Amino acid sequence: MRFVQLLAISAVLTLGCGDTSGVGSLCPEPGVLPIGCSRSDVSLEGPAFMQARIDTSQFSLDENDVLVWHFDGTTLVLLGMPGTASPAGFGYIDIQVKFFGPGTYPLEFALDSPGLGFYGVFAGDPPEPVASYQTLGGDNTGTLHISAFDSTLGVVAGTFAFKAIRNDGGTGVVRVTEGRFRIRTRLI
Repeated sequence: MRFVQLLAISAVLTLGCGDTSGVGSLCPEPGVLPIGCSRSDVSLEGPAFMQARIDTSQFSLDENDVLVWHFDGTTLVLLGMPGTASPAGFGYIDIQVKFFGPGTYPLEFALDSPGLGFYGVFAGDPPEPVASYQTLGGDNTGTLHISAFDSTLGVVAGTFAFKAIRNDGGTGVVRVTEGRFRIRTRLI
């Protein structure tokens, strides 16, 4: 468990240093990633969680897992991963946006884009990355909608969806849909 927590903290600090620029609040075209804009907002009230569908599999985390957010004044980083490492493999979701408050942000790799979406898989003992996917533009984009943000209470909530392409030398794409989260742990 300690290894996974250290891994999560390292990932947030490392990935939070990425440079994104620009701002946007447009939803994708209808039919591209429908959940990105056809959402039911998530409030600040209730327990911490992160849920999504990764292709045809369910991804579900709760307050017993690693759910953290970090805001350095420019970039908001959201990270969700299981609290217990499984040698058989486990996934994580990492989303980063140039943050200006509640609203909708595109997730794509472009100079004028404020955000990126990542999905990765770790396996082995100790866990090592075995697959990494990123929103790299073109057909591989998505959206993050922040419906509620309270830095005093330390809570951020919203929805997300993205399509990401393998970025570690492998091939393939993943579709992350129906994403919802409420994260109550702020990493300072």
